[in-house]
Amino acid sequence: MKNAIDDICPTECFIFNAGTNKATFWEDDGTGNLVQVTHDFAQDFGTAFPKLKRKYAALDMYAQYREGNFFGRVDYTLSHNWGNAEGQLNSSVDTGNGGQGDVSVTQDWDLPELMYGVSGSLPNNRTHQIKAIGSYRFTDEWRVGGSAIVQSGRPRSCYSYWPYAKPGIYNGAYYSYCGVPGAQTAVNNPNVTPDPSYVFSPRGSAGETPWTATFNVNLTYTPNWMKGLSLAMDVLNLFDSQTPTGYYERSASSRTTVNPRYGQVLYYSSPRSFRFTARYDF
Repeated sequence: MKNAIDDICPTECFIFNAGTNKATFWEDDGTGNLVQVTHDFAQDFGTAFPKLKRKYAALDMYAQYREGNFFGRVDYTLSHNWGNAEGQLNSSVDTGNGGQGDVSVTQDWDLPELMYGVSGSLPNNRTHQIKAIGSYRFTDEWRVGGSAIVQSGRPRSCYSYWPYAKPGIYNGAYYSYCGVPGAQTAVNNPNVTPDPSYVFSPRGSAGETPWTATFNVNLTYTPNWMKGLSLAMDVLNLFDSQTPTGYYERSASSRTTVNPRYGQVLYYSSPRSFRFTARYDF
C-alpha cells in the first residue's frame, strides 16, 4: 500500500494523503471567505513525516488427496505483513473496544511523535498458518467433514507517554515507549533521564500472542426422499480451547504510575458452539 487517507492535526485537524509532507487546502480565512493555503508539515511540526508503508509477502504451499469417497487438503502459508500503518483503522491501541475503528481519523499521522517507532510487524501479521479440511461420504445421504486452523500468534506492542512533557502533543500512553517516564521529566527538556524501566518499544517488539488451534466437525444429511433438502450440524471449536488473542498494551496510566491493566487479557478465542442448518435448493 502506497497511499491512504487519514487526518493530521498541526493546529486543527483535516484529512490528507497520509505520508506526504505538503498539501494544499481551501480554508476559511475567518471572514467566511475560502482561501487556498499550502501546508508544509515538516515546517509546521519541525520534523517530517515518514512515507506510508504497508507490505505483505507470502509463500503458499498445499497438498490435497482424493480417493473414492474421501477428500482432504492441507494448506500452509509463511507470510509477513509489516509497515507503519494498518490502513484506515488502528487495532494497535486496543483497550477492549476493538481498537480505533473511526475510519481515516485514527491517531496515526496526527503528529510526528505518534509515528515514531510504529514501523514493524503489523497487528494482523501471523507468520505461520496451517489450514486443513477433509470430508468422507458414507452413503449417498450421509457425509462427515472436519477442518482445522493452526496459527502462530500476533505481534504485541507496549505504549507509554512521550519521554518528556512536550506542549502540543497528546498527553497519554499513545507512543512507542514502554514503562513509566517519571515525574522528573521537564517541559521542553528532552535531555532529562527517564526512569530506568522506561525504554523505547517499537511496534511488535513486546512478544506475540500464543499460537491458536481450532478444530471443527460437520455432519450433513441429504435425504433421497426429498431432493434439494440438506440438514447439517456443525461443532465449532470442538475441543473448546480458550487461548488469549489480545492484550491490554498501555503500560502507564500517568507519567508516574504503572497501569495495572498492562498485559491483561482482553480477548480469548471463541468458545465451542453448535450450529444447525436446514437448506432447501429448488
